[in-house]
Amino acid sequence: MAYTLPIGIVLSGTAPAMTLMSGAMLAFAEQDIEFEVISTAGVGGLIGMLYLAAKGKTREEALLSLPDLFVSDWIYRFLPVNFKVFYKYGPYATAFYHMRKSLPKFDLKPGDSSPLRRFANDWMDLWATALTPPSLGTSSNALMSHVPLIDDLVDFNLLKGSQTKFYLNAFSLHDRRLKLYDNQTVTSDVYNGAQAMFMLFPPVTAGNDLLVTGASHDPTALQAIWTKQRDLWGVLALEPFGKHFWRAPTGVYDA
Repeated sequence: MAYTLPIGIVLSGTAPAMTLMSGAMLAFAEQDIEFEVISTAGVGGLIGMLYLAAKGKTREEALLSLPDLFVSDWIYRFLPVNFKVFYKYGPYATAFYHMRKSLPKFDLKPGDSSPLRRFANDWMDLWATALTPPSLGTSSNALMSHVPLIDDLVDFNLLKGSQTKFYLNAFSLHDRRLKLYDNQTVTSDVYNGAQAMFMLFPPVTAGNDLLVTGASHDPTALQAIWTKQRDLWGVLALEPFGKHFWRAPTGVYDA
C-alpha cells in the first residue's frame, strides 16, 4: 500500500554508500512506498532516478542490478579501481564504452554470485579499459571521461512525468553558486556535471552553464528540502557515516 503522508527523503553524495542507499530504497520499493520528494546530491541522484525512472526495468530490478556496476572480487583484490564506472580520459572513451557493451558476456541475474562468470565478464571489461587510447595532449584537466552510462540506466522522459518531486544539486562555475535541478530540468549532462568532482572528471557544459558536483558544497542534499519543500510531514535522511566508517584504513585505496 502506498504511503499517504507527505514524506521526503534525502540521498547524499557519499559514493561509498551507494549500495547501502540502494538497498534501503529497494526495501521501500518492496513495501510500495511513494515519496513526496526525493532530494539528492552526487551519486544519490542515480539512486533516486532509478527509483523513479529506471530505463526498461522496474525500480526493484534496477536497484537489484546496481551492484553489477562494481568489479568482481577476484579482480578487485589486485586492482582496487572500479573501471566499470571510471573511464580513461581521452577522445575515444565513448566509442570504447559502446564497444564494451557489445562484447559477449554471461547473462547474470541479480543475486547470482557466480564468481567465475562475473570474473570472466569483468576481465573482458578490464582489457577493453586497458586498450582504450588515452588523450595524446597535455592539456587534459581530469583523469576520467564521461560516457553515456546514465542514458542506459535512466529514462529522463519518464522522470519528467513522475508524480514525485525530484531534486539534484550541482555547482555552477559560471554563477559560483549551488543550483537545484528538478524533474523537468535534469538531463544526462546535468547528472554528469553533478558527478564531476575536480581532478576526477572535467566540468560539464549543460545548456549555458558549466557544472561540477554539488556534493562538495551540500553533500547532504538538504538544501532543496529547506528552500522548496517546507510543507512535508517528515523527512528521512539516510546517514551513511556509521561507527564502522571511522577506523584506521587498511591500505591506500581504503584511506
